[in-house]
Amino acid sequence: SGLGRSYHHLGDAANAKRYFTRMDTVNGDLEGTIAYGWLLFNRSTGKELLKLVEPHARKPNAPPEIVRMMDMAKRWLGQYDEAREWMEQNIAAHEDYAPSHGDLAVVLQENFQENEAALQHVQVAIALDPQSTYFRSIHESLVKEGRCPLRLRRRENDLRDDHNEPLVVLDPHRHAASGRRITPRRKMKVTTKPITRANSTPRLA
Repeated sequence: SGLGRSYHHLGDAANAKRYFTRMDTVNGDLEGTIAYGWLLFNRSTGKELLKLVEPHARKPNAPPEIVRMMDMAKRWLGQYDEAREWMEQNIAAHEDYAPSHGDLAVVLQENFQENEAALQHVQVAIALDPQSTYFRSIHESLVKEGRCPLRLRRRENDLRDDHNEPLVVLDPHRHAASGRRITPRRKMKVTTKPITRANSTPRLA
């Protein structure tokens, strides 16, 4: 994949894609497509990313990473309803895949104004991956801006800072920013009561 990355950084998309997808043939999986997809994902090239992953995302048992790239490409293209549907589909198929809970929280907050459901999803994401600074940034945005009820805002006390690094910028086009790392003060209990249209979405008690 080193040569593919070099072509990508040189702006030669055709050869970059060719070298990465060759890995799929050699390995018999989608490792190369996923690796190339992350490069496009971090550059926020929605149309290119959609073209790469859509054929695979529509197949049964698609890897959660592929479906995530699909839903984020839809969001970058302004197709928010479809983005939400793909995120909920990914959660239904992979309920322990934390990134989709975090991404859905952002869409629910910013594009649908469903802030209580957004907070519940990001709390699930934090429970699944306590070290993620991306999830922490979403949670702090919901709490700081007062976009959630007081009874839910109190859950901010369940988090503590372990590092003094800068916070992640909450921007769907910037996923590589650094941020504070958090750990839970107490174990967060997860149940399986649905909170959005995805029937198997877990909910924090």
